[in-house]
Amino acid sequence: MSLASVDRSTGSAHFKPLDGLRGIAILLVIVHHAYHHVAHDPVSRALTFISGAGWIGVTLFFSLSGFLIGGILMDAVGKPHWYRGFFARRSLRIFPLYFTFLIVYWFVLARLKWTRYAAPHPVGNDAAVFWVYLANMRELIVGRGVTVPALDPLWSLSVEEQVYVLLPFLIWLCPFNRLGKLLAGVFVSSVIWKLGCAALRAGIEPRYAWLPACIDAFAAGAMIAWMSRHPQWRERVGSIATPVARGAGLFILGIGMGNGGLIFWDNPLLLLSVGTIALAVFFGGWIGVIVSRDESTLMNRMLSARWLRWCGQYSYAAYLFHATIIALLQPHFGVFDHRTGFASLPRAIGFTAAVGVISFMAARLSWELLEKHFIALKRYFPAASHVVRAD
Repeated sequence: MSLASVDRSTGSAHFKPLDGLRGIAILLVIVHHAYHHVAHDPVSRALTFISGAGWIGVTLFFSLSGFLIGGILMDAVGKPHWYRGFFARRSLRIFPLYFTFLIVYWFVLARLKWTRYAAPHPVGNDAAVFWVYLANMRELIVGRGVTVPALDPLWSLSVEEQVYVLLPFLIWLCPFNRLGKLLAGVFVSSVIWKLGCAALRAGIEPRYAWLPACIDAFAAGAMIAWMSRHPQWRERVGSIATPVARGAGLFILGIGMGNGGLIFWDNPLLLLSVGTIALAVFFGGWIGVIVSRDESTLMNRMLSARWLRWCGQYSYAAYLFHATIIALLQPHFGVFDHRTGFASLPRAIGFTAAVGVISFMAARLSWELLEKHFIALKRYFPAASHVVRAD
């Protein structure tokens, strides 16, 4: 089943490869944060290249959200109670786990004396930014706070929530036929922001974590959702997205080869300007290629692998938990140097695998004990029909 085979007016279809794509995103992020080992043998160098580039998984999450959430909104706008239904369904999916995690962190983890959590933890306004989804602007609001491993992933969840507030109004206010131009304008505005920040040598936070620096990825995904619903563009999604994805992918590969990898801190001036712009284009194009092809194609069959889709299904909780699990496990895996990582390759691989397994086990437990019970309440807020979705 491809995007073209599902009519917008006849209901929704579950598209399995998108779950697999989300699985790739979460695995990239976990490997990026968990794997640390510096050596010059071929295996170590290859793993360092992959882990160093793992931060791009966050950009992939953003593009997927732009496509999926943008599509939901395009189908919902104008229907009775669409606004209430959208926010109710998003809240039931996101808030219960998020705020439960914060409560557990502040009242349990932050008080432990036998882990890295013995370090100071945010208080006052520094703590408040996490509760109101402004963690991505923490330095602007409160200055440099204490480093808190468990809370590191929350900046991107803040960006997502800010998009969930902004995007409904953009789609509601703009006529559907003009929405493509608006999304293109949003993308260009983000490009200008990034290049301006690079020219001004702005800090990492405004260049990478503020909403204007991230919204290009959302806009790229939402553009594919719009094209797939527009009668003049729908049949052309694949023919346009394929060369776009290839060109952007080759450009990113060139950056990686010329830069010796895509390690975030090696060349932030390059990677946080043209690098992230190219990533937004690539991931938007890749999503377009995926949804325009039948599920029986080789790429979509690979993305539909059960284990990969399973990872995607539990990606939200795994993303939220993995940094905590890293901090809890690291002292038990031997000497760790912040420059060179673990002393041996097997130990680094074992640690990364342990973090991944425990993160997904915790995510599954969270689903059974908490999340699915709130998700069940979505039945009181029916979703509008939409072309394609992922779990």
